[in-house]
Amino acid sequence: MIEALIKAMVRLLRHIGLVDQSGNNTFWTYDDEGRLIRESQTGSLDNLYTYDERGDLFRTGTDVNTNGVLDLASMDRIQEQWREYVQSGGNWFLQRTTISYPFDGSAAPFTNSITRTQVGGSGCACEAGLEETVDARGNVSTRQTSVDPLSKTVTKTLTRPGIANPETTVTSNSLLQTLTLPTGAEYRYLYDGLERQAGLVDPRTGTNRTVYLSNGRVDFTEDAAGYRTAYAYDAATGRRTGVTDALTNTVHTAYDLQGRATNVWGATYPVAYEYDAYGRLSAMKTWRDTNEAPDATRWNYDEATGLLTNKLYADGHGSAYQYDAAGRLTQRTWARGVETAYAYDALGQLTNINYSDATPDVAFTYDRLGRQKTVTDGTGTRTNVYDALALLEEQMPDGAVLSRSYDSLGRPASIALGEGYAIGYGYDEFGRFVSVAVSNGVQFDYSYVPNSTLLAGWSVLNGAAAAYAYEPNRDLKTAVINTFDGSLVSTFAYDHDAAGRRTVRIDGAATPPARTNTFGYNARSELTSAVMPAPLPAGGTNSYAYAYDPIGNRREASANEVTNLYQANELNQYTNINAGAAEPVYDPDGNMTQLGPWAYDWDGENRLISVSSNGVPVMQNQYDHMSRRIMKATATQTNTFLYDGWNMIQESTVSDLQSHVSHFVWGLDLSGSLQGAGGVGGLLARVRRENIPRPLYYACDANGNITDVLDKNGALAAHYEYDPYGNAIAKSGNYAALNPFRFSTKYYDDETELYYYGYRYYGPSMGRWLNRDPLDEALEASLSEASDDNAYYFAENDPITEVDALGLYTFEELPSVYVPVADLLGAIGGVGITAHQLSIEKPLKIKHANCCCSVEQPESYKQTVQISLPSLRSRSAGGAWVVGSTRSGVKRHEKKHVKIWKHYGRIWQQFENWQTKQSASGNSEAECQAKLIAHLQACGSKASYFFNTKTDAAHSALDAAEGWRIVQGWVPAWWYPDGHWPWYRLDWIFEVTGNWRVRLDPVKLDCQDMKCSK
Repeated sequence: MIEALIKAMVRLLRHIGLVDQSGNNTFWTYDDEGRLIRESQTGSLDNLYTYDERGDLFRTGTDVNTNGVLDLASMDRIQEQWREYVQSGGNWFLQRTTISYPFDGSAAPFTNSITRTQVGGSGCACEAGLEETVDARGNVSTRQTSVDPLSKTVTKTLTRPGIANPETTVTSNSLLQTLTLPTGAEYRYLYDGLERQAGLVDPRTGTNRTVYLSNGRVDFTEDAAGYRTAYAYDAATGRRTGVTDALTNTVHTAYDLQGRATNVWGATYPVAYEYDAYGRLSAMKTWRDTNEAPDATRWNYDEATGLLTNKLYADGHGSAYQYDAAGRLTQRTWARGVETAYAYDALGQLTNINYSDATPDVAFTYDRLGRQKTVTDGTGTRTNVYDALALLEEQMPDGAVLSRSYDSLGRPASIALGEGYAIGYGYDEFGRFVSVAVSNGVQFDYSYVPNSTLLAGWSVLNGAAAAYAYEPNRDLKTAVINTFDGSLVSTFAYDHDAAGRRTVRIDGAATPPARTNTFGYNARSELTSAVMPAPLPAGGTNSYAYAYDPIGNRREASANEVTNLYQANELNQYTNINAGAAEPVYDPDGNMTQLGPWAYDWDGENRLISVSSNGVPVMQNQYDHMSRRIMKATATQTNTFLYDGWNMIQESTVSDLQSHVSHFVWGLDLSGSLQGAGGVGGLLARVRRENIPRPLYYACDANGNITDVLDKNGALAAHYEYDPYGNAIAKSGNYAALNPFRFSTKYYDDETELYYYGYRYYGPSMGRWLNRDPLDEALEASLSEASDDNAYYFAENDPITEVDALGLYTFEELPSVYVPVADLLGAIGGVGITAHQLSIEKPLKIKHANCCCSVEQPESYKQTVQISLPSLRSRSAGGAWVVGSTRSGVKRHEKKHVKIWKHYGRIWQQFENWQTKQSASGNSEAECQAKLIAHLQACGSKASYFFNTKTDAAHSALDAAEGWRIVQGWVPAWWYPDGHWPWYRLDWIFEVTGNWRVRLDPVKLDCQDMKCSK
């Protein structure tokens, strides 16, 4: 009787809908068993769900052809996941298989992954001892678990194909004790009496410590060199109010009653924040002088949707944004009136970008997996060719084809551009990147420092080589030694202060004497002085001094006897340099349009398209859809460029006198990947198509500045020396004027005296960018979140320690920590993936090294949390290296992710409110959940990369044995597209089981094993 009544109610409620504040309708359709079979939303295609004979959801997809069913031989986006029990070798396994249909119009399935987890007699995977994962290429990885009840230890051994040794973790009482890498390096984890992580013993550098106060808050952290970072807190609220570095410089933070930061000051730029009634940042105030009124930037939001509609700078000008009913950006209007319109297809994919000015429009098409198939821009149409897993070819508008291949493990094996350029990549038995082989027979071999992930250098047999040395207790580079066939070319030795800033650099060469350079800083870590002996034969000493206002604008800059004075307006733009000798002019969008005799023109994406001097055209530029410069034209010649990601691999030069093609060979840059630092420090050689056997080799200092270019015999073809901000103070050699790559391994335009970084142009004479940071505007529009940096300063005014990757963010040689990624990466398709979170605050000092998880709220607050890991780079098939920030806290790129966290983090507040109410009513499950949340906040308060997204109502609850349910995983389209596992983000969405079970894997670093169940 009751069952019949329930089914009758289900039939009545088979169609449920709601209307949001924007008028969008969402409908959910259920079958007779109460299972969701269709989700429909205004302006979007339907999502359909299919169940097997057991009632398990096995097929989900988007009905692209709108016929009401999921057709395998179509463009419908379809995913399948099958679950079954299989027997092998006398043991039973729970097997999960994920299948996709990647090919346009084809019913051919593709197996993304197979995961087999050994189950005990009860069928519960919690008793598992063996897990096997078969990836999309057929590679089998195994993880063996053994338990010693007497010692309360769990040992997990992960074996991967192509990796000589396994990766092993040992936990005791659910606390990770040791992590042994395939290389043999062992990391040990230390805990206090309350089982809090109190130390990490790095096999190379030593012990990093964390010390706690009696109330459980962190008192200070100490790296292996003994340098401390101390923390202060508000006695009433426990909020962190101060961070003091090893040099006693303190950054202070004040909060309002809602816990929002209202003021930041001290050893940083002073900033004040204001919020609207909904907690959104509405105003930011900065100061150019402590005695003046602040400069305010304001943000306006749509009242109904909360989407950002305007950003107004201190002069009242700014950009405006419009959105469609789905919240997608449809129009951007710059302050100078240029409009950009965005169009989307039924799947929500961006199809067209149209500009109201002369900027070439852009159009996109996509394949069945949502990958860009064609891109049409001002250069023509480029076509991408894929297999089921990866990009194989980029067919350029001019007919050139950039081909890619991969090895059996899915790692990049080679790239080729026609017949004249082919590069092969090699890996060692530990899965580390170890070689770059050029088609002309030259091979660059990499080596690593024992017991670490640090590069020891690279070398060419009987040719060029570079060797690196590091501090014994910090991963800070102390020496770069460039040689050719054993003979010294140049050396650079470095000293650092307690905060990790470079204070001394000793330059040496084949001909003595060595020269000692010294550097000074203020409390904000801005460079204030540099004493640099001049090169011979001139000799003498170059002395530089810099003074800044409270927001980072220069007030003075001195070079020997010459002093330039700067005046900045409320927009942090220089308006007067050297008492009127130069008066920069900007358009309403912050692009410099005039500087002395120079005039600059900009397109609809604020890209520099032309430069003239005294009315005479000097340079014209053209860009592709990624904002890469693909053509540069001057009065005497035209240069066209081809790229692998952001690394320029071909330059074609045509003039009245000659034409030639040059190819460039790139290796690991300062990030330890092929493009993680925008190629800075990664350029190895230049070869001419006309004389391939005769390469030119590049030598750099620790900042990735090109200092020497060597010919095939090791003779100096070019030599460069720079002042702190990249102005050339000496150059010599017959190739010195011809070589375009110089400071920060960036392309130098001699005609305009500007460096092209990728997204912006840098003027070394001013020590800043010509226009605002485009990343700020892009994130504000797409995430409806405010950015708060000085948009013009370069490398945070510390070009000695930091470098800029692409004109978007500052990069240091960051410390890294190995994170076991068997569960993180899992197999292609996202099966069996567990999330990790990590935060590093000082060089080699791990503040919190732990996994984290998301907890789905009860039905009344139903959302799904997406966990994102930015700055993930992999140098090994056996694990991933998560990169943290060093002395200046969160670097510029990471600040954007903190913004995202601030924007989406309100989910926690909603959940906590629910927990408080339930705990007060004696709900035991809620109490357990509350403890879990408290733990997550305690152990991961700095690991702040959480997103919330719309929950797919079709995700049915899984039984307890399955733990987490993987909903979706992908690599965003805007990751650095070099195809070589550089810095990219893996985004995974997790759903908690419907019976309130929450599972935390105790193996992942210092994560606690906490479970909540009925």
